[in-house]
Amino acid sequence: MSAPEREKRLLLELANDSRAPVELPRSGVLSIGADRERVDFAIEGQGVAPVHCAIGRVKGGGWALKDLGSEYGVIVNGERVASRKLEVGDLILLGSRRVRVIDGDAPPPAPSSSAPAPAKTESPARVREGETTSPQGSSSGAALPQVKGYRVERLLGRGGMGAVYLAVQESLGRPVALKVLAEKLAADGDFVRRFQSEARAAAALNHPNVVTVHDVWEDSGRHFLAMEYMDRGNLESRLARGGKLPIKEALEVLSDATKALVYAELRGIVHRDIKPANLMQNSVGTTKLADLGLAMHLEAEATEADNKKIFGTPHFISPEQARGEKTDVRSDMYSLGATMYRLVSGRTPFEGATTRDILRGHFLEQPKPLSEVAPEVRPELAAIVERLLRKKPDERFPSANVLLAEVERVKSLTLHGAPPPVATAAGGGSRWALIGVGVLVIAGVAWFATRPGDDERPPNGANANAAQGSNSNAGNAVDEPLDPQPAPPPPTPPPDNDTALKLRETEAENAYLKLARDLTDAERRDALRELAQRFEGATAAARFTLEAEQLNAAVERQAAAQQSSSAAVELWLQQARAALIDGERTRPLAAGLRALLALPTTPELSVDTDFLARRKALISGAVGAAIDECRAALKAADESQARGEFEAIETRLRPWIAAFDLPEMPPALGLDAIPTLGDVIGLKGLVQRRLDGLEAARARFVEQKASGDSKALSDAMRGPDGIEQALVRLDLAALERRLSALESTLVTPQSKQWASAWRAQLDDARAAFAALAREFESGGWRRKGLLDPRSRTRASRDAIGVSADGVLLKDDATGDLAPWSAFGAHPLELHQLFLQRLSREYDAREKRGIELLVRSAAVAQTVAEVADLLHPNTPGVLSDDEVRAIRSAFEAARTWAPGGAAPQAVDSEAQAAELLIEAVRATSAGSWSLAAARLDELLREHSDTLLVRLLSDGRGAKLGDGR
Repeated sequence: MSAPEREKRLLLELANDSRAPVELPRSGVLSIGADRERVDFAIEGQGVAPVHCAIGRVKGGGWALKDLGSEYGVIVNGERVASRKLEVGDLILLGSRRVRVIDGDAPPPAPSSSAPAPAKTESPARVREGETTSPQGSSSGAALPQVKGYRVERLLGRGGMGAVYLAVQESLGRPVALKVLAEKLAADGDFVRRFQSEARAAAALNHPNVVTVHDVWEDSGRHFLAMEYMDRGNLESRLARGGKLPIKEALEVLSDATKALVYAELRGIVHRDIKPANLMQNSVGTTKLADLGLAMHLEAEATEADNKKIFGTPHFISPEQARGEKTDVRSDMYSLGATMYRLVSGRTPFEGATTRDILRGHFLEQPKPLSEVAPEVRPELAAIVERLLRKKPDERFPSANVLLAEVERVKSLTLHGAPPPVATAAGGGSRWALIGVGVLVIAGVAWFATRPGDDERPPNGANANAAQGSNSNAGNAVDEPLDPQPAPPPPTPPPDNDTALKLRETEAENAYLKLARDLTDAERRDALRELAQRFEGATAAARFTLEAEQLNAAVERQAAAQQSSSAAVELWLQQARAALIDGERTRPLAAGLRALLALPTTPELSVDTDFLARRKALISGAVGAAIDECRAALKAADESQARGEFEAIETRLRPWIAAFDLPEMPPALGLDAIPTLGDVIGLKGLVQRRLDGLEAARARFVEQKASGDSKALSDAMRGPDGIEQALVRLDLAALERRLSALESTLVTPQSKQWASAWRAQLDDARAAFAALAREFESGGWRRKGLLDPRSRTRASRDAIGVSADGVLLKDDATGDLAPWSAFGAHPLELHQLFLQRLSREYDAREKRGIELLVRSAAVAQTVAEVADLLHPNTPGVLSDDEVRAIRSAFEAARTWAPGGAAPQAVDSEAQAAELLIEAVRATSAGSWSLAAARLDELLREHSDTLLVRLLSDGRGAKLGDGR
C-alpha cells in the first residue's frame, strides 16, 4: 500500500519586497498586519491595519484567511471577503499591498521587471474624518454619547483625536460628522485651546470643495466638533476596495482638489497633509478637502527625518516639508501629485521598508513614469502629475490658478474631446481667467466669420480635431509662469448682425457646457428652462427646451415611482415594528428578528436604497436597545450578587440566552452591515458564563460572609467591653447590648441565628435569678446555706436576702453582698446556688436559664484555665485537678439540660473542652503534631461553640499560635 500523499506546502509572497516568502502555518495561526509587535508577518502599507487578518488551518485540510475587522477589508481575487479558503494563485490585497499564494514546492518563476510593483505605504500620520483604527462602526461595546441638540446615530470611526459619530443636528435636521475629543486630549488645556482656535478658524472657511466645519463647543468637560458629513467617505477607503480610480473620475477629483488649493492659496493656508484619506466625497460625488484650517497642530504625528521633527504622511510629503523648510502652496501641489499618482495607478510614487527609505525617494529618486505603471493614463494628465512631483518647488506650477487652468484643459480634452471654451478659476478674482475669456471671444468671432454654413459643416469628429489642434500648445502655455503684464488683445472689429447671432449661439453653448455635472435631474431641468428663456430665439434654446421636457418627464416618473416605493417602504416598516414590538412590550431580540426576516420583501424593495437604509436603521436600533437592556440586567445582577441574592440573578439573566439566540442573518444585515451584532454574540457568551459560574459565586459569597461573620463574632467577644467580660461578670444587661449590636452587623443566617438564640436565652437567665429572689422573699427556700464563690476554702454561709444585684450573706456585722458577678467563672458554686434550693420545682423556662448560666460559667472557667497554656513560649501543665474541675463544671450543666435546653448544646461545649484539654496536654508534652490535629478538629467540628469563639480570632489564629 502506497504512502499517503504529502500535503502541499503553500507560501505567501509579498510583491515588491526583498523578504523571502512566508510558509503558511502547519499549526496555529499566522497573524498579518502593520504592527510588528503584535503580528507574526509584518506588512507596512497604506490602508494596512495594525492587525489586519489571520491565516490558519481548517478542518479537512488546507488553510483559510479571516479578516480581523480592518477598516479597508481584505480583497481576494478582486472580491472583498470576511473569510475565505486559500488556493495556489490567490491574489490578496491588503490596503495598497499585494500578496500572492504560491506553491512552495514549485520551482520559482523567472524574474520579470515589467510587472508593476504594488504600493507600499505607511499608516497615515493623522487620523481624520472617515479614517479609523478599528472596524468601521464598532462600539467596543461602548454606548453612543448623549449630546445636547444632536441625535447620535452610530459610530463612524476612531482616531488619534477621539471618536467620530454620524449625528443629526436636531434644530436643522441635517446630518453631521460629530467628532468627540478623546479624554486624554481634553485634559490638556493647551491642546484644547489650540483645538478650539483652529476649529473656529476652519469654520470661517466656505468653499464648495472644502469640508465645512459647522460648530465647536464644550459641554460638561467634553469637547465636540461638528462638521459636514461626507457620506461616501474618503478616497483611501475607495482605493482599498477598488484598487484605483477610473481616469475620468480621477480628473474630476483632481479638478475639485485643485479648486480647494486655489481657495487655500487665496487665504494664505498651507494644508501640509494632502493625501487620499483627506479627500472626501459626498453623495453626489463632489470631492472636498478635509481639515483645511486645522493645519498641522491637530492629530499630527511626527516623522523623523535628518534628526528633525516634521509633520505629514511620508508617502505624500514634499521634499521641502520633509526637510523642515518653509512651505507654500507648491508643497501642497507636490502632495496632490503624489495623491494623483496613487489614485490612477493604485500605488504611491515611492516605497520602502522604513519611513527613511520612503523619504529618500522623495529627496533623490524619480517615480516610475505613469506610462509604465498605468498605461491608460493620457499623456496630458501624466505630464501634470510629473510636473507636480518635481523636486524643486520652482519647477512645479507657479500657483494653484495656473494648475487649475491646465487641469481644466486636460479634463475637457478627456471628457469632451475639446479644450474648455472659457478658462475659469475657482473663487474668482484671477486676472488670468479674464484674459482667457477675452482671447476666447476673439477666437470665437474669427471662427464664426470663417466657418462654413450649416450644410457645409464637417463631422463632429473633424470639429473636435480642429479644435484640439488649434489648442495643441495650450498645455505648454501654462508650463511656465505667465507674463505678469500680457499685451492687450488686438481690437475687435464691430460685429455685424450675423456675427452677433453667432456670438449669442456661442454664449448659449458655453453656458450649457458650464452647467454643473452633479445636478439632479430636477435641478438640471430648471437650469435648462432658465437657459432656454435667457437665450430665447437662439437655435440652442429649442434643444434646451426639448432636453428640459425630457428630464421633466423622467422627474415625474421618478416622483410617481418614489411615491409608490415610499408607500411600500412605510407598510413594510410598520409590519417590521409590529414584529419587533408586541403591543407595548418589546419582543426578545431573537424572536423579533425571526418575525422580521419572515416578512415578504418585493424585488423593488430589495434595491430601494431608502428602504435598505431604514431597514438597517430599524434593526440596528432594536439590536442597540437589546444590548442596553442586557447590560442593565448584568449591572443589576452584579448588585444582586453583592447582596447575596443569587436566585434573582438566575431570574434576571436566564431569558437573555434565548433572546440572543440570533437567527442566521442575510449578508446585507450581517456583521459587516450591523457591527453591533458582534456585541450581541459577546454578551450572550458573557451571560452564559455568569450563569455557569453562579454556584461557584454563591459558594464564594457564603464563604466570604461566613469568614467575615466569624471575625466579627470573635472581635465582639474580647476587650474590656466584650462579651467575654460581660459573661464573666454575669452582667446580663451588658450581654444583651453586646449581642444586639453584634446581630445587626452579621450577614449569614447561621451567625445571626446563633447570636439571636443566645440573646433570647438571657430572659430565661433573668427569670432564674428572679425566681430565687421571689421565693426567698416568700419563704420558699428549702435551705439557706450556700458556697461563697469568693472564698478560697469554699466556705458555706447562710443567705439572709436576695436582690437583683446578688445574694446577701450573713456575717458578724450587718451582712455581706455576694454579687452575681462573683459566680461568673465559678460554675460549681452557681450550680449549688440553684440546686434543690426551692420548695417547689423549677419551671421549664427557669431550668433553661439555669442551664445557660452554668454552661456559660463552665466555658468561662475553661478559658481561664487553658488560655495561657497553648503557646510554646508560655509552657504550663494542666493538672488533673484542673481537668476534673472543667469536666465537673460541664457535668453540672448537664443536670439542668433534660428540663431546660437541648442536651446537644452542653454536649458540644463539653466535647470542645475535651479536645482542648487533649491539645493542651499534647503541647505540654511537646507532641506538636497531636496538638495541631486536636486543634484542627476543634475548629472544624465545634467552630460555633462559645468556647471556640472566646479562644479564636475568627480565623483560628489564636488557637493556632502555638503550632
